[in-house]
Amino acid sequence: MQIDAIILAGGAGKRLWPQSRKTSPKHLLKLSDDGDTLLYMTIIRTLLLAPQRVLIITNKDYSKEVYWEIDKVKGSEEYLKLIEKQDILFTVIQEPQSMNTAPAVATGAYVLNSDNNSNVAVMFPSDHLITNEQFFLQAIKSAYSIAKKGYVVTLGIAPTGPATGYGYIETENRKGKRWYTVKSFKEKPDEKTANKYFNSENYYYNSGMLIFRPVDMIKEFDKHMPGLSNEMRKIKGVNVADPAFGRLLAQIYKDIEPESIDYGILEKSKNVAVVPAGFKWSDLGSWASLYDVLEKDDNGNVLTGDVIQINSTGSFIRGGKRLVAAAGINDLIVIDSDDALLICDRGSAEGVKAIVNLLEEKGHKKLT
Repeated sequence: MQIDAIILAGGAGKRLWPQSRKTSPKHLLKLSDDGDTLLYMTIIRTLLLAPQRVLIITNKDYSKEVYWEIDKVKGSEEYLKLIEKQDILFTVIQEPQSMNTAPAVATGAYVLNSDNNSNVAVMFPSDHLITNEQFFLQAIKSAYSIAKKGYVVTLGIAPTGPATGYGYIETENRKGKRWYTVKSFKEKPDEKTANKYFNSENYYYNSGMLIFRPVDMIKEFDKHMPGLSNEMRKIKGVNVADPAFGRLLAQIYKDIEPESIDYGILEKSKNVAVVPAGFKWSDLGSWASLYDVLEKDDNGNVLTGDVIQINSTGSFIRGGKRLVAAAGINDLIVIDSDDALLICDRGSAEGVKAIVNLLEEKGHKKLT
């Protein structure tokens, strides 16, 4: 496969507050005290595809940490094995401000298209968890062949339950053995609608991963977001390493509006395909989803940091710099940090984003 990679590393991840904030975004969090960041894990997973180029698009405020993670990757066994066979070019693009995913994807598509190559681009969020590398590679290989036909391809995850925290993909016509055309994209549903999707055979979780040829993605922007495309066309042919690129991108970002790739392109396009993926996946979009994937003790608790407990069950307790002690609690999330403590029912974890919004409304911006 001739592949380039785009990794989006710009969001803060409000649902993992108080650990994830504007100053410590979700992709720089570690799942355990002695583990790696989600961004590092994403880059290592991307190396399995032997990409020729890796673009990491991040907010300018996080660029230093992103470079640190790249340096760490370059010392890894996976990287050292790969560069024995080929060179890999890492490029960090600093967004002047967060503008959601559509501008970031457009930036990546135009930068890669400037190279005038025929490579397929794989776009991954930097803060998801994927297990089973063999199934991951199989899904990308299938998507790669479909993208070569001119489709924008996304990976669909077979629902494991009526989740209300994920968007969904509704499939339409089966094409071959391993892919479908997309009928529609669905926003995060209520519980009743989620049960309907779960009991149907033609709905998948929206993984947020895309596989496409840059030239085909640019055609989609030309058609569905022409204003953004016209602005982004200005960076075509400009070397990312040239200071003029950063100044030009800053000017472009002043003249565009924030928009998601789902709403701006995917929901409108008639040229989107979906490949069902067999690997285990989570977008780690809440403390509850993080609880689901972490190792638990005999009482169903996830305990990280300096934590002690007695007679507690089904709880996620994450300590910070001080001891956290719990007695007799059930199905709670307790997350401690230097300046804030979160306590919520595990079933209410999706509401953490509303807490962050309320803090912003009340002027507690230093806490967000």
